[in-house]
Amino acid sequence: MKKLETMLKLHENKGVRLLCFPAVILMKYVQRCRFSKTTDSYFIKTFKGKYKGKRCFIIGNGPSLTGEDLELLKGEISFACNRIYNIFDKTTWRPDYWMCADVECTADEIENIKALKGPVKFLRDVSLKKYKIKPEDEIHKFIIYDRFVIDRTKFVKENISTECDKYFSHSCTVTCMEIEFAIYMGFKEIYLLGVDHNYPISIDKNGKKTIDNTVVSHFAGGGSKTAALHYIYLDIATQCYQVYKDYADAHGIHIYNATRGGKLEVFERVKLEDVVGQKGK
Repeated sequence: MKKLETMLKLHENKGVRLLCFPAVILMKYVQRCRFSKTTDSYFIKTFKGKYKGKRCFIIGNGPSLTGEDLELLKGEISFACNRIYNIFDKTTWRPDYWMCADVECTADEIENIKALKGPVKFLRDVSLKKYKIKPEDEIHKFIIYDRFVIDRTKFVKENISTECDKYFSHSCTVTCMEIEFAIYMGFKEIYLLGVDHNYPISIDKNGKKTIDNTVVSHFAGGGSKTAALHYIYLDIATQCYQVYKDYADAHGIHIYNATRGGKLEVFERVKLEDVVGQKGK
């Protein structure tokens, strides 16, 4: 735990980040070039435009998520992430695609991730070698490529990746990355569920940290064993969602928020009951 705390502090230290700037830029460039030649890159490319014109559901792990709502999504194409399998005892629904970009989540859950059967699984590339992922684990890797900033609170997302087979863009939350993947796959209607966008520890654009221990960020069993170390740059995350909305609006893609409650107001709100049962376009 102390080692992880030390790593996080170094990761946020502006002086350390400044010293690392040239090396990180070079590393990111090399990483992107190398990944584009891998079998995982070619595998991701097989999904480009696969679901052109269809609809999908992206499931967050917020406290509003229930097994009953997930039951309504059987037969729909869906994406899920992180510890979603901890709600499987409450539903027969299963996602089609699963992603995890969180290094700490992977560290906590690698054996559960290996054991997860059913969805097509994607892990951030930094995790595969460390945890000795084998072909029989059926886990595919992806990379995140973003411009390096000295002050993380000043990050502003400018665009999304339209080449997920080469890289995903940095977005602060795996939910955004799943939106990106869904757009890449050709979906024209994207519905969010369980994306509460409310966290016990958040940092705003001025670097101010807010702690509210009354806030529950995940459904029961969906949280982290190292939750005390987890925080989100809330203003940045909200701005990232806005970039996806702007891109979607400009390209005839509709993103809706079917979450029950929560604090994400970037997308138009819809009721899940009004959506399920309707035939996608």
